[in-house]
Amino acid sequence: MKPNRSDFLAIAFLSVWQFIYYLPVTLGQQVFSGNDVVRLFLPLRIELARALGEGRLPLWTPGVEAGFPLFAEGEVAALYPPNLFALLIFSPPISLSYTILFHLAWASVGMYLLVRSAGMSLPSALFAGWTFGFSGFFLAHTQHAFAVCSWLPWLVLCQHRYWRARQSGHDAIRWFGLMSLCVGLQALAGSPQMALLNLGAFAWLGVFA
Repeated sequence: MKPNRSDFLAIAFLSVWQFIYYLPVTLGQQVFSGNDVVRLFLPLRIELARALGEGRLPLWTPGVEAGFPLFAEGEVAALYPPNLFALLIFSPPISLSYTILFHLAWASVGMYLLVRSAGMSLPSALFAGWTFGFSGFFLAHTQHAFAVCSWLPWLVLCQHRYWRARQSGHDAIRWFGLMSLCVGLQALAGSPQMALLNLGAFAWLGVFA
């Protein structure tokens, strides 16, 4: 499937829809909140921003109880590129909200491309992308900073294209490299248990591919 103008328009819609729906957050007038955001992710993001501002990784923080090895806490996602990029531009609360919006859009676009890659029609792919990124799971877990979950359709997409390239005799190295990159990035995004579930689905599909 070669993308056409309609595909680009659909991807553009899925990329901006979440930012429009959560317009007060997009404009910086509000931020995402909830138990885990307030008690875990925002304090982690603040400590990460403080460490990066001092030119170091957050290996240790004295701000939690008698001290805490923050870098060892996977949820801080200190090496995850979207987190680092957002902190270069925004304050910790705004950066956290923007990374949540980004991953909602990332999940939608990934599902759209996966369904289109499987040969389904544009309306079907658009509906799949919209319902996946706007599903009850994602909306209910915005307070949990679910970045890892948004990588699942991208993992499956790269695997699907890899096997298709091998079967058609084309060079599959590019898709193998992208597949490996997706595995690595989702491992850096925090929530190792969700990363393991993603890899379980990824491996299960690979067995039958």
